[in-house]
Amino acid sequence: MSKGALNGRPEQEEVTVIGHPVAAVQNPKPPKFNERFWSPISYIFYLWYSPLLTLGYKRTLQYEDVFDTPDVLKTASVYPGFAARLQRLLKEAENGGEKAKKKFEEAKEGKAARYLLKTIIGQHKGRILFAMTVQLCYAGLSFVGPIMLKNIVQFLTASDIAEAGGPPVPQSAVNKAWLYAMGMFLAPVVGTLAAAQANRIAIGTSVMIRSEITATIYRKALSLSTRSRQATETGRVVNLMSADVNSLQMFFYPFASQLLTGPATLITALVLLWFQIKWATFIGLAILMLSTPATAFFLKKFTGFRREMLKHTDQRVKLMNQLLVGIRVLKMYAWESAQEAALLEVRRKELGELRKGVPYRVGMQALLFSAPLLSMVVCFIVYGSVEPDAFQPANVFTAISLFAIMRFPLIFLPFALIQFANALVSMRRLTQFFMLEDRKEIVLDKENPWY
Repeated sequence: MSKGALNGRPEQEEVTVIGHPVAAVQNPKPPKFNERFWSPISYIFYLWYSPLLTLGYKRTLQYEDVFDTPDVLKTASVYPGFAARLQRLLKEAENGGEKAKKKFEEAKEGKAARYLLKTIIGQHKGRILFAMTVQLCYAGLSFVGPIMLKNIVQFLTASDIAEAGGPPVPQSAVNKAWLYAMGMFLAPVVGTLAAAQANRIAIGTSVMIRSEITATIYRKALSLSTRSRQATETGRVVNLMSADVNSLQMFFYPFASQLLTGPATLITALVLLWFQIKWATFIGLAILMLSTPATAFFLKKFTGFRREMLKHTDQRVKLMNQLLVGIRVLKMYAWESAQEAALLEVRRKELGELRKGVPYRVGMQALLFSAPLLSMVVCFIVYGSVEPDAFQPANVFTAISLFAIMRFPLIFLPFALIQFANALVSMRRLTQFFMLEDRKEIVLDKENPWY
């Protein structure tokens, strides 16, 4: 064992830089799931990360203290397959039939995002499906609490009746009550561990997507033809690598899973509510359904304003680059005022589009926060007024828990839709950039340079 390993420090190896040996730090690799027999437990509970947290509590962390990026997340590992798949899809569309060529032209004009979306899903479908499956398990385990709560409340109600002189509670019911309590404790624990693993996979997938698209943008920017370079603003390329790539990364974590788990959670909660408050469930559902068109309207308007805002953002970044590059010329000819006026005008238009979208976003958020509470209150008022005898404590507490479970997807599902709309806008812009004309590589024969 080396001296560095004995001291608990990362091992170092000597590399030669311009003829001089230099010690290169080898950061430790995070453990794999099946590396050792105790690795699964350490992997699931993140015990391997505890020493780093302890070290960070004692002193400031240095570069050599942190773990190295796993090889599967590095750009050198993920970019080649992504680029090859994207080029294959574009060539198939370009050489396809009339319908394929029509879709190809739409993507060229920035009106379609299917090619980039197919590439991302095809490249990471295994990780995406695994993360969403585990997230679905977490969503399913969240319903164990209300079901166990109903059984416990029924047991307590029966105990109160027994104390008042009613029929005694059998010992088997007491044993089941303890099992219900254990189920209420274990279900959130297992669900939290499942959600942690789903989030880890989703975060890794979003990092891979960011690396792939950033490398593709950089490679495309280096291979643009003169005509494409003249038609492409520098600010647009910078905005693609920052705002658009970040929009895609934010969609795949944490909002992508909400598009699947959100509707599944809502449907399951409504079915369980039917067994608690019967026909009153449809009153709550009607209130939620009535809020859907308004939410869709707010979402459509907000997306449109964001699309226009990004156009002004590209122009602003272009002007800022021109200002920084030609700062000496600006100072020499005293053009600061003119450049400042042009920059402020573009910024004013950008903020104007942002300001137009704020009321729609606020209205959508207010509707989303108020709709679940309003539906719960109306359901209880109507159901308690019409059928007061059926309004039992077990049903009430269970219904309250189910409405609480519905609140989270009802709040985050529209945000997921907004982020999905933003991601679609970004994918259309990225697809249009990737489909720009490349310069032609001409290789001349040295012996016959004219042929």
